[in-house]
Amino acid sequence: MGPAVWSGVKAKIDAGESPIKWDANIIACIEASLLKANWEEQERINNDPEVSFTLTHGDFHAANMVWDYKEKKLVLLDFEMCGIGSGAIDLGQFMIGHVPPQMRREHEMELLERYHKNLQTFANVPDSYTLEKCVKEYKLHSSERYCAFLTFAASFMPKELV
Repeated sequence: MGPAVWSGVKAKIDAGESPIKWDANIIACIEASLLKANWEEQERINNDPEVSFTLTHGDFHAANMVWDYKEKKLVLLDFEMCGIGSGAIDLGQFMIGHVPPQMRREHEMELLERYHKNLQTFANVPDSYTLEKCVKEYKLHSSERYCAFLTFAASFMPKELV
């Protein structure tokens, strides 16, 4: 959400026209986050030809997955954070948050190769989106997203939990 979008939402809140009752702490968190965001860097990422944008889950972790034993397939749940972004970030979010480091090191290249192959097969990504670019995107943008989330979450956690 960029500053322009937020200013429109905030104007509705201030005018009493928002259908949501906003807590003052949430408003303060959003405004502080927007002030800290590097919008030039976001623009660079959005225009980076090495980043392949696709439909992403946005909250890709084990608690949002179930195994369908009958169909023998993984089913994703909870699409409230779904949007357009880097699919490699979804994979990175899962790996960083839920896979022990040694296991991640042993299997992440295999998973990235499978992910890249599926992108080529099902998402119609351009040939210029090579496996090397996918790996670079996974490493760089996954850690950025994870650190940004931790920073955001820490800003409103009770002090005894931080």
